[in-house]
Amino acid sequence: MSKLYEIADKYNDLMTLIDFMQVAEMEDPEKLQEGAWERMEQALNEVQDDFKSKIDNIVKIIENMDTDRLMIEMEIERLEKRKARIKKVVENLKDYAKMQMLRVNMKKIKTSLFDVSIQANPPKVNIFNEKLIPQKYYVAPEPVILKSLIKEDLKNGEIVQGAELIQTNSLRIK
Repeated sequence: MSKLYEIADKYNDLMTLIDFMQVAEMEDPEKLQEGAWERMEQALNEVQDDFKSKIDNIVKIIENMDTDRLMIEMEIERLEKRKARIKKVVENLKDYAKMQMLRVNMKKIKTSLFDVSIQANPPKVNIFNEKLIPQKYYVAPEPVILKSLIKEDLKNGEIVQGAELIQTNSLRIK
C-alpha cells in the first residue's frame, strides 16, 4: 500500500487533471474521450478510498498510543503512591529503631552488615510564630525569613522573638 503523502499527491494530481478536463471541455467538448469523466471519477474514488483507509489506520495508531499514554500516566500515579508509602514506612522504621536505641541508651551499634548510630544534627531554626520575627530577618521583594541569620544570632546569644534554636537527631545507616 502507498504512503499517505503519496496518496495525497495522487489525489491532488487527479484534482488538477479534473480542472484541466473542465477547461478543455469548455473549450472543445469533443476533445475529451468517451467515458473520460467516468474513469476520472473511478480513479478519484479509489484514491479517496485509499486515503480514507490510510487515515483510518493512522487514527487507530493514535488511539492505541493515546491509550498507552493514559495507562502510563495511571502507572506513574500508582508508583508515586507506592513510593510515598514506602518512604513513610522507611521513616517509621527509622523512628522506631531510633526510639528503641534511645530507650536503652545505645547510641551506636555495629552489626556484621551495618553501623547504626544516632548523631546530633546541626542546629536548625524552628519558626514557631512567623508574625513575631523581626523585619531584619526578611528579604525583599517577597518576605522570606533568613533562617541562617536567625540561627547565627541565636547562636551568639541574641533573643529572636518567634524563633528558637533546636537540636534534633536522626538515624544514620552506613
